[in-house]
Amino acid sequence: MCGHYEVGHCYYSGNGVTESNENAFRYYKFAANKGLNIAVDFLATCYEYGYGTQQDSIKAFELYKIAAKNGFIPSQYELGRCFNSGKGVQKSLKKALKWYKLYQKNNGISDVSSKIEEIEKELERGWFRRALKKPSSDSIFNL
Repeated sequence: MCGHYEVGHCYYSGNGVTESNENAFRYYKFAANKGLNIAVDFLATCYEYGYGTQQDSIKAFELYKIAAKNGFIPSQYELGRCFNSGKGVQKSLKKALKWYKLYQKNNGISDVSSKIEEIEKELERGWFRRALKKPSSDSIFNL
């Protein structure tokens, strides 16, 4: 199964063969169906951007979710990105924050500190706006 992923990646990058997104997609799909998380992640990328297949943001999200739940760290970042932007799934800053924090905890290579901080501030602003709309003694006290 690893070999199928590697062949797919050769087609994706044009390494030793003529670049072909269609062939890359086929090999990634075969390896992903065998449970190789890196192949699931790359297959999700193919669906997200329409490489070798019809673009399908929902399918991309579902595949990122599978790989992320299996512990594949790059997919944890991608899942956070999907929730943050609403691409392929209903936007949820709370879920984006959850996945970005997990990615950070697992030492993902991209720094997501600024994304986490930005989302936390946005969630705080939302809480503040809700408290102002429905003033009660508790919500005003908590401010």
